[in-house]
Amino acid sequence: MVIAASRTLRAGVDGCVGKDEDFTFEDGVVAIFVGRGRVVTIPFDLLRYIERTRLPQATKFLAIAATALQPRLTIRVEAPPCVDVILRRRRSMTHVHLVNRLNGLPGRPADTSVDAIPFVGPIYINLRGSVNPTGIRRVFEPGGFKIVKETASAPARMRIRIDRFRLHTALVVR
Repeated sequence: MVIAASRTLRAGVDGCVGKDEDFTFEDGVVAIFVGRGRVVTIPFDLLRYIERTRLPQATKFLAIAATALQPRLTIRVEAPPCVDVILRRRRSMTHVHLVNRLNGLPGRPADTSVDAIPFVGPIYINLRGSVNPTGIRRVFEPGGFKIVKETASAPARMRIRIDRFRLHTALVVR
């Protein structure tokens, strides 16, 4: 069963690949139910395209495709495109690492040396689970966080805001 697809993209022909146009869910994503899981097909090398261009529309397109695979993620991060998110689980703790890839010089390559890296933010981290976390702390950079919204009912939901950070910070959730 195909749950969404109006057409597929052909590289360079349909006008979306390699240009700064908005990607939409209908532009080439086919999601199919297979057994008890789902498969998403994107008919071009989206990850390489994102790596080369860092185009915000392309990362949003990838997020929409990932939502078709797993619509109810436990952790969801809303951050600017220059922030990389790395999730690690160790014992009963979850580490949400945030890395600022902004070099401070618009239009310059990433390997250019800079005097100062600008702050980036705000970042919102949405947590969903059976119970609310028993402890949250921020590590690697000074600064705090604010719990914006919290529900105690099952499923528990929490929205955390980090105002800004410079290089690398992490939230440790227990």
